[in-house]
Amino acid sequence: MANTLTRNKSSINMSNQYLDEWTKNIKKHLVGRKIVDVEYMTSKEAEKSGWYSRPICLLLDNNHWVVPMADDEGNNGGALSTTFEKLGTIPVFGTATEPADLKLELLKKED
Repeated sequence: MANTLTRNKSSINMSNQYLDEWTKNIKKHLVGRKIVDVEYMTSKEAEKSGWYSRPICLLLDNNHWVVPMADDEGNNGGALSTTFEKLGTIPVFGTATEPADLKLELLKKED
């Protein structure tokens, strides 16, 4: 039992250290930055990434993009949760929800 407790304590300390390192690195890149533009990823960009969801993309003042993903393996575009009163979630859109894509879908349905 003592060995298990020691191992668990060691794992927690390593997890906290790992979390602290990631937090420092992320702060270095994001704190003080300004979002200068936002746009939804295009269908082509999403499909090129193997995604079927198009997330909102945030352009920072240093010309770097922040793109939400569904998970840390980059399996799909992801939504953002916010604390804004009337915008609790910034949603993703499917790859067929761009105006040109919607027109194509409507034309296909008319055939």
